[in-house]
Amino acid sequence: MRKNSSYALCYLLLASIILFCSCPGNGEVALVPDIELSDTNFFYKSAEADTRSFSMEVNTDWEILVRNKDDNSISDWLSVSQESGYAGKFNIQIFLSGLNENQNARAAIIEIKAGNLTKTVTVKQNGIATISLETKEIVIKGTETGEIKFSVDYKWTISPESISWGDFSKTSGEAGDHTITFTPKATNNSAADISVEAYINTDGASESFTIIHKADLESYNDKDVVQLQAATKGVGIDLIFMGDGFTRKDMEKEEGKYEKSMRQAIDYFFSIEPYLSYRSYFNIYMVVAESAEEGVKNELGDVNNKFSSAYEGGTLINCNYHLCREYVELVTQFKGEAVTEFGDLTTVLILNSTKYAGTCLRWADGFTLSLCPMSTSASPYDFRGVVNHEAGGHGFALLADEYVDAINTNMTIPQFEIDQVRATQAGGDTYFNVDFTSDLSQILWKGFIGNSKYSMVGAYEGAYYYGHGVWRPEAGSCMINNIPYYNAPSRWAAVNRIMMINNIPFSLADFVNVDIIDVNGLNVARTKGAVMDMPPLAPPVFIE
Repeated sequence: MRKNSSYALCYLLLASIILFCSCPGNGEVALVPDIELSDTNFFYKSAEADTRSFSMEVNTDWEILVRNKDDNSISDWLSVSQESGYAGKFNIQIFLSGLNENQNARAAIIEIKAGNLTKTVTVKQNGIATISLETKEIVIKGTETGEIKFSVDYKWTISPESISWGDFSKTSGEAGDHTITFTPKATNNSAADISVEAYINTDGASESFTIIHKADLESYNDKDVVQLQAATKGVGIDLIFMGDGFTRKDMEKEEGKYEKSMRQAIDYFFSIEPYLSYRSYFNIYMVVAESAEEGVKNELGDVNNKFSSAYEGGTLINCNYHLCREYVELVTQFKGEAVTEFGDLTTVLILNSTKYAGTCLRWADGFTLSLCPMSTSASPYDFRGVVNHEAGGHGFALLADEYVDAINTNMTIPQFEIDQVRATQAGGDTYFNVDFTSDLSQILWKGFIGNSKYSMVGAYEGAYYYGHGVWRPEAGSCMINNIPYYNAPSRWAAVNRIMMINNIPFSLADFVNVDIIDVNGLNVARTKGAVMDMPPLAPPVFIE
């Protein structure tokens, strides 16, 4: 009997121990917090601010706190979609307040706490990168190697990576100080220098530099073709410059009057928007034309010049455009192509004369030949003004004149001229800067109306040589008196043609987003854009 009692006592004692160990006091088993995260690190470039997310599974109540990594303060540039919750599965979104416009990188820690367990997600964003180039112009002779020295904060790339006539030693790398080289594949045996604009690109920054491969020849010869710029964007729109009335003494390489005049005209063409921003879409060629005598016919008498350019009275100029087209075809041969597609070509003929005049010859397929003397009249009737009006306005953008002839100030444009303009406009994207209605809901440039960016655009009566019955988009523009400013619809016409030739879809909304309004030019347009101190340049001449 005593033995059985001992067994019972031991059994009760063991049961008490088991019961005591299994009950923490509230009758439940203690829960161990657990947090599972899909990602723990996020990296943003300085120019990125998109929403990102990570998934999270937690088995108990939780909360999130976002702190700056450097000083543990509450972050003011980063937040999350949910800051607390119960057990379950969650998708947490990460929001940045905007781009990092400082040079220093920044970082924040997303702390997820569940009971006594803490896990973290780190978010880093680069600062604005800086690129320091030792020189922006690298000049190379023969097959010697040129050096490009630079320092950069982040990973970098070179664009374009491939250049047909030379090679970079390296086209990408890490942060730090670098020296890369560019080596031509052969000596430049053409008649003029070859150049290409390249870029060092990094996070949120880009810096351009120019490589110039010097020509080995001393002088140009008649019919030489020189490519002065290769397009780095799109298919490459061919823009051709050549001269008339320049003689053998002007043909010295680099320092000769012929090349310097062509380069000056090119700089003028691209000196104002939108061409200033879209220069990289163009191939630029110089065709050499040597005349027996200097100048232009009918300025100081008869002149034996290459293309028979002649002043015809007022500001009208004529020339042997058949021969001009033959010289344009030299570019086709230079490129190794069989057929000249004249429709997409814009040619500028620079005349060795200082007289103020200018005329654009135009063909139905879109080919144009702009005759531009090197006028020494006061701005905006100078060489630059003539190039902007004739070559940039009529020649490439296919714009109409917006000035009013003095004799037509009080006249209404006749119906037959309205019909002629409308027929021209119906043939393609041309003459977009004039219309025959003041109804802003129907006018050609109605897409600009009501946009606060273009409050200067409306319907201004007086254009296309008549004071009444025809309207222009803004008070002043290059197409009135050659000022260095194209109105907004005219800029759109130029950019639209660039994109059409490149087969790049590009809407008016796309243009508005990137269009640059030159404030100084706009002020000139508002104050002096309709003032005529000199006779207007001649209307375009259509060639059948």
